[in-house]
Amino acid sequence: MGSAAPAVKAALYAGLTTLYAADAAVQVIYGPRGTVTRSDLISVGRIRTTAELATIGPNRARTEDHDVTVVFSTSRTGPQDQQQTVTERCYALVAVFDAWLIASPNETLAITGAQQTWARVTELDLTEPDSAEALAAGRQASITTTVRVRTRI
Repeated sequence: MGSAAPAVKAALYAGLTTLYAADAAVQVIYGPRGTVTRSDLISVGRIRTTAELATIGPNRARTEDHDVTVVFSTSRTGPQDQQQTVTERCYALVAVFDAWLIASPNETLAITGAQQTWARVTELDLTEPDSAEALAAGRQASITTTVRVRTRI
């Protein structure tokens, strides 16, 4: 079964790369974390797709819902009072992405070969590491988002 999933992931990566290109602190990567070269990292990761077939017609189109995990991470060296700065920076990065995503025509992600496409951030999950090892390295925050993308192919 063919799917728009690869195009969805590539479009999110391209959009994020363009959106944060002017921010020298942000690194956008496709897939799992690799070598981190900047203080802020955005990773376009896991994608889970469910498909629903149309009920009639010889060439039945499929509606696909893609849940893409996009992780926004920030880190800074420094004492405990830096945690608020790090956490708020992480939420600010998500807010910029969310505002960009809901603005027309970005909600379609310019995906070629798919119709009736839209995308929205549907879930946020903040993590602030609290182990002694992590705290010794500085302050960190990560927000794991789920981006729901609907396509019709």
